[in-house]
Amino acid sequence: TTCVNGSLNTVAIVASSSTPIGGSFLISCGDRSTEKVGVNSFASDVKSVLSELLSSTEVIVTKHVTETNGVTWAVSYPRSSDDNCEISIDDTFVSGKNAKVNAYPILVVKTSSSRNDSSGDFRIIIDGQSTSPISHQATHEEVLQEMHKLDGIGLVDMIGPIEGEASLSDDYTMIVKAHTVDLDSVKVVPESNWRGTAPRVFYKPPSGMPPRTVLLEGLEKQKTYVARAFARNAEGYGPSSNLIKIVPASTAPSSPSSVS
Repeated sequence: TTCVNGSLNTVAIVASSSTPIGGSFLISCGDRSTEKVGVNSFASDVKSVLSELLSSTEVIVTKHVTETNGVTWAVSYPRSSDDNCEISIDDTFVSGKNAKVNAYPILVVKTSSSRNDSSGDFRIIIDGQSTSPISHQATHEEVLQEMHKLDGIGLVDMIGPIEGEASLSDDYTMIVKAHTVDLDSVKVVPESNWRGTAPRVFYKPPSGMPPRTVLLEGLEKQKTYVARAFARNAEGYGPSSNLIKIVPASTAPSSPSSVS
């Protein structure tokens, strides 16, 4: 089952330099800007200035380890009713050789199952282009290799571990630094060998506004079900979709391997 997780915009603010980096930068959203933010700021400091900039208490910021002379802050914030309010950076006041600070979109893909028994492969599809099948146990490097095979993806990095933590996250949190495709068109599709107890693939595009999906559990295999979808807002429900026929598959797993 594929489902979508998250409703917040997500960006990575990445500071990098060939030598030790110093100075500060400004964060803007529309015609508003923060006070100067030091390149060594804690996550709480960045959260504070962004909360004021965006007039929101729902801003989430984590600080991540990157290259030797760099730092990354992962930022999630509510989508604004002002479509022109996109985070941008002025790095005029940053020091260091080739020093720069940029804001990049974040794309998140994560697999899970209720008993941690997932198996099989999935594909990442962006703007109609598909990766080869990717194992649920793929390393970060293997996922990056597949992403870089897509024509519209120029440069992608995995986000580093949160500062103070030793290991990377189990999910695939990607910073897309160069692209010519619509990242919000992302889909993650399980292959036919996808198995597990309530196995899921979560994905969250940068805008946090993906199509809605619903997980239906407890259905009997080979039994036909029908469903309708409705949209709702403050004024009530709109007209329903067409009837959708659902027939849960009933397939046996492949033979065990490496048994001794």
